[in-house]
Amino acid sequence: MKPRAARRRFFGLLDAYGAELDVLTPPRALELMTRFHRRDRFGGCDPLLGHDILFCRWGPRHLERGDWFDLSVGRQLTDGSKIGRSIRQLRVSFRYTLDDELEHVGSASEFCRLPGDADAFRHSVTSTAVFRTIIERHHAHVDLFFGPV
Repeated sequence: MKPRAARRRFFGLLDAYGAELDVLTPPRALELMTRFHRRDRFGGCDPLLGHDILFCRWGPRHLERGDWFDLSVGRQLTDGSKIGRSIRQLRVSFRYTLDDELEHVGSASEFCRLPGDADAFRHSVTSTAVFRTIIERHHAHVDLFFGPV
């Protein structure tokens, strides 16, 4: 499958598991994205070369349009078969109202390079302070991004 098909394939996975983007939660998004990373390969994106990376990143965002806390789960796909590498990300981002507790959690990220390590990655992420903090909260917004980075 070509990397540009990642968005369509992820929505197919969401549908197959009876989920919708608007009601997706971070634990469910992490579960789906790790399953997606374990099972689906994309042409030119060899995980052994670091061309298919599963990631989770979080942290406060301070921009002109407001302050919030963002948690994103996704895959970064680098098509190594193209001249001038084509790098795309597919990520689900959850936005939370920023408060002192979330500000204190800070910013960080975790990465998984090999599909066989996806379950250990998921366990590692769900063991973080940020996951324990947001698990009981309702996110203010969820968004799916797919495009070049």
